[in-house]
Amino acid sequence: MFLCCTSVLAQETDFGRFEVFAGGGFARLSESGSVLGRGPGATAGFAFFIRPRLALGMDLHATEHSGILPLSNMVRRSDGATTFVSLNAAYHFDSGSFRGYRLAPYVVAGIGGMSASRTDSLERTIVIPHQFGSPEYRQVVLSVQNIGKREVAINGGAGVDVGGLWKFWLRPELRYFRTSSETSLRGSASLLFRW
Repeated sequence: MFLCCTSVLAQETDFGRFEVFAGGGFARLSESGSVLGRGPGATAGFAFFIRPRLALGMDLHATEHSGILPLSNMVRRSDGATTFVSLNAAYHFDSGSFRGYRLAPYVVAGIGGMSASRTDSLERTIVIPHQFGSPEYRQVVLSVQNIGKREVAINGGAGVDVGGLWKFWLRPELRYFRTSSETSLRGSASLLFRW
């Protein structure tokens, strides 16, 4: 693929030829319709333009998550980390400007893999009455399960590149990831450099 794109990359596009980016965000992860947790994450990647507005690239999204799911007479606590690595294609629409800043909205889709590890624990609160004074509340762990999985993941999303300072751009983005068992909705903001 890289050889067939050499002649195309020889010409500068509207957005340059290459880009690298890194940033952070916040994600929500779910499994079978139940929220596993929410938490902060980091993102990084690179891409090259094979057409004036079409880019191919690779990126990584890592999230640390924690959450509590109320169940009957107990709760499930989930703590873990999930990482998505994907190959993507992004199409950038005609850019405009707002107050001197260049705006370039885009859509992106890709396929890759997901690696997840987490600890699920079932917990119950018991009440210990006291003859004199307030009752004591104690959290009891009923079971602990360590889960690790690797699955194929697809993703899609949209964002806008905001440029105004030399070759640097700001990229807010909303991305949705899906595997056979989990989904993730992530919002992020990245600093992008193009040349």
